[in-house]
Amino acid sequence: MRQTLAIVVACLLTACGAQATHQSSPSPSPSPAATSSTPSPTASPTPVETPAPTPQPVVSTPRPTPAPTPQPTPPPVMTASVKIMSFAFSPSSLSVRTGTRVTFKNQDPTFHTVTADGGLFNSGDLATGQSFSFTFMSRGSFGYHCSIHPSMKGTVTVTS
Repeated sequence: MRQTLAIVVACLLTACGAQATHQSSPSPSPSPAATSSTPSPTASPTPVETPAPTPQPVVSTPRPTPAPTPQPTPPPVMTASVKIMSFAFSPSSLSVRTGTRVTFKNQDPTFHTVTADGGLFNSGDLATGQSFSFTFMSRGSFGYHCSIHPSMKGTVTVTS
């Protein structure tokens, strides 16, 4: 027991940077009168390092990789255009299919708007060269006008 305590003290001293002396034979406990003025370290329990658990290998059963599901090809984007020129929409009547994107381009030297009669869309003011696009997603007839020049009118008819 005494040798174990001496080894623990030596390890502690070594860890603290002090030199430990090794004695081959056990020496009697020093008497209180024979102790030096430097305090001797008190033995304390040494922390025991617990090794990290070894991860267990993952065993898996190979499974066939499923074939990728082909993604449907999206339909091509359908487009149509309406020119704004000479204070008129050209063409003034347009028939398109559901999902068609209609672009209105102002080619006049003045501001115009493209405003749906029912409020479905509104381009705001379009200067010369500016355009506005709207995609028609439902069937029906959609009248529109220029809110600056109310005599300018047009219609987009959407079929399936």
